[in-house]
Amino acid sequence: MKYKQTQDVFNENINNYGCLFFSLMDIAEEYTGHSFIVRTIDKLYSECVDLGIMRKDCYVLNHEKVLQQALEVFENHDKVNYVGCEYLHKLGSWGEYSSMFQIIQMKTQRGNGHFLRLHYDPYYPEIKFISQKSIRYYNIGVS
Repeated sequence: MKYKQTQDVFNENINNYGCLFFSLMDIAEEYTGHSFIVRTIDKLYSECVDLGIMRKDCYVLNHEKVLQQALEVFENHDKVNYVGCEYLHKLGSWGEYSSMFQIIQMKTQRGNGHFLRLHYDPYYPEIKFISQKSIRYYNIGVS
């Protein structure tokens, strides 16, 4: 993903709260080998809001459907499965989820949550993190 949520070509809601939305788009890019452009990101944002699967403030209400819509931009119809979310219960204690893709939620110095992928942080400039809060797991094209 070559774009950052904080670029001035995107609306204020995306700039402030689009980290999960951009992380889901990054999965779609990785899976399909295609890249989003500004116009398709804006269109996807509007579609997700209109469908009621994401709020205007980029709060994702349905991970599977937002990721599915992102795949559809590239005419890919493989089924998305949101495997689940796991919160860190005690230091170093993660479960045994099996998935193709993950999104990590970090706790920021302000106490907020921020979503990113291991190879891609949708926010610029860099944010200082206190700890890891959760991991979200996704599969595409498998039962």
